[in-house]
Order: sequence, then structure tokens, then C-alpha cells
Amino acid sequence: MTFPAVHQAVQWTTRDVVKATAAAVAIVFVLGIIVVVIISRNGNENILTDRTYAGVPFGLWVIAFQQLVFVFAAWNWSVTKYGARPRALGFVRAAGRKPYLKALLGWFLALAAIVSWALFIDAVGIDSIDPNENVNDIIDIGGSLVLSVAIVGFWGPLTEEIFFRGFVLGGLRKRFGNRGALLLSAGLFALFHIDPTIYVPIFFFGIVLGWLYLHTGSIWPSVAVHIVHNTTILLATMLAE
Repeated sequence: MTFPAVHQAVQWTTRDVVKATAAAVAIVFVLGIIVVVIISRNGNENILTDRTYAGVPFGLWVIAFQQLVFVFAAWNWSVTKYGARPRALGFVRAAGRKPYLKALLGWFLALAAIVSWALFIDAVGIDSIDPNENVNDIIDIGGSLVLSVAIVGFWGPLTEEIFFRGFVLGGLRKRFGNRGALLLSAGLFALFHIDPTIYVPIFFFGIVLGWLYLHTGSIWPSVAVHIVHNTTILLATMLAE
């Protein structure tokens, strides 16, 4: 499998990727502790859904900030450290329709992988690794449909593509090559979703998103298919309830 070169050669290294990832994990961990402390002090386990700021449930603010951490980490160890231009993170215009046709094909491939995984889980009868509850947990946080779609459907995909494709995949290519970087970035992408029940489908989805980035040199097709995927899953689950 060969890929055309990404438009802009990156300056950051695998060590920078490791540092940025460690920093992101540390910040998210501290944020989690702060949330636990807030919950314990208020004596309200439902504070994530009951308390709102500017009309947005506290839980959605937490999710939005966690996702912002990815952008901070990527930006700090690329643009800030090396003076790299944003285009090095994939902020390159994808010319024409072809990249987005590839994105559409990629989404179908991702759906096929997810459906295959769901069928496998159903066939072996292991309910403990059924991935459906992960989406329900997000929906249970509350908020309007527009807010949920904006944060989970749009904001999440943008921040994750900047970090996992533009930064991580771009930085790992120097040391591990396209194939190795593709697999490693997809694996890291899956691990950051925390829930082991979705590791397999998220890993395949990460491969599709990375494949799009490597083929187009732009994060925008990956962002587009990620938005379509998240929004479709979110809406389908909400409407099914």
C-alpha cells in the first residue's frame, strides 16, 4: 500500500507525540478528579446533567473542554514549539470532489466494519462488550438536540482529527512510515475512547480516517466523514429512544 506524500512535511517528532499525548492524558485525568471533587462536595451525583451554564449541561462543558485539550496539545508541540504553520496539521484545502468522494467511501467502509463487529458480538452472545451503551451515556448527559450535535457531532470530530490525524499520524510517519503510523495512530485513537467495548470498531474507523488523511494531505475530508458518522450515530440513537 503506497500513499502520496502529505502536502507539508512536519517538524515534530515521535518524542513530541509522546509528550503531547502524556500531557493530554494528565490534563484530562486532573479534570476528572476535579469533577469528582465537585460532585462529592455538592452531594449530587447527577450534577453533570442537573447543573447548567449558559444553558449547557455541566457534562457537555466537561466533554467540550476535554476535547479542547487535544487541540492545545497538538498546537503546543507543533505550531508553538517549532513555529510550524497550521497547514502542517492538515489545514490544507482539499481541492475538488474526489477527496470527499473518498471520504464517503471511507464512511461506508467504517460502517461495514462497525456492523460486522455488532453482528459478531450478537453471534457470540457477549453482552458485556456491546458498544451501544457508550452512545447512551453521552445522551444521558442531557442538553438540547442542537447542543448535543454541536459538541459531540461537530466539535469532537474537529478536535480529534487535529490531534490524531494532523498531529499524531503526521508526527509518527517519520519514524514508522505510513503503514506503521496509520496503525499506531488508529490504536491510540481507540484507546482514548476509554470504553473497551468500542475499541475494535473505533480502531477500524481510525484506520479509515488516517487513510483519508494520507491520501488527501488534508484533515477536512476526515473531519467531514467523522462529523457525518458521529452525527448519524447520535441522531439514530436519540430517535430510537
